[in-house]
Formats: sequence, structure tokens, C-alpha cells
Amino acid sequence: NVTNGYPSIQQNAPFFLSYHCLSHYLIAVISQLLIIPCFVAYNYLFPIIFIPLFLYLMQKVASIGKSFFSRTSELSFIDYIVLIGACCGFVTKQQQLNLGCNIYVNIYNSESCLLAIIILLLYFCLINKGYRKIRSFDNINLFVLIPIFILVLSYTKISFGVIFALGTRY
Repeated sequence: NVTNGYPSIQQNAPFFLSYHCLSHYLIAVISQLLIIPCFVAYNYLFPIIFIPLFLYLMQKVASIGKSFFSRTSELSFIDYIVLIGACCGFVTKQQQLNLGCNIYVNIYNSESCLLAIIILLLYFCLINKGYRKIRSFDNINLFVLIPIFILVLSYTKISFGVIFALGTRY
């Protein structure tokens, strides 16, 4: 059965929906802005823009978290070791399989995962700045930012959008 130009095995199946297409769309838009082919943009944007942005935002969110729990926001050597471990993964894929959980997601082989994490880190930086400067930021966060970020994260990586939506419930 063919529905709306996409193959389907169901009778009267719903239309095709790309569930994590925002990362590909973002790369296509940037390649059009830079007037370069998409495969060239794909190969250059990650090591030059997205991975350094990810590392910067990880360091920024870690310093925000440290200033929340202690008096200083300056990161120590141990903090950087923890950040490196968080970027590389504390548990290997084989250890996860031995434990019976197969949730191995690597930011270096999944561009949608990397962009979803960058969006999450941007959200944490944004709410930190908003709570410091705007009194009624709770309403802005609840009624404006959270729905926008749930939608953006769901189109970047569906699992991140669902986890973020469930996390904001509490």
C-alpha cells in the first residue's frame, strides 16, 4: 500500500513524518548560507562549529552548576576530568550490553544527538540568565520556552524531546 508517496504496510496508514529531521534541515540551511554543498558542510560544521560549541557549553553549564552548589564557579582539574568522562562516556557499550541496557548513544556518531545536547545546554544557559534578570521568568519559562524546546528537541532527537517533556512535568 502506498500512502502519500511513501510505502506503508498498513491500510489507510498515516502520512510519513520525519521525526528527527531538524538536524538535517539545520545543516542544509547552513550549507545554503555558506554556498557550499551539503556534504561539505556536514563534514566541516561538526569539527569546526558544533563540537567546539558543545565543549564550550558543557564547560559553561558545569560552571553554572558549580556556582549553584558552591561559592565559586571556577572549575577545578577534577571538574574537567568529570567533563571529559561525561563527553567520552563512563560506561562502554559492552558493559551496557552486559548490564542488559542498550542505550548507547554517542555524540560523535550521531549528529542529531550532538545537536539535541547542544540545544539542551543552550536551554540551561538561557534559563540561568533569565532567572537572574527577569522576576516573572517562571511564567515565561513554563508557557513559552518549555513548549518551544520540547518541539525543537523532538524534531532534533525524539528521545530527548520525550525525556525533556517528562522531566519538565516535575
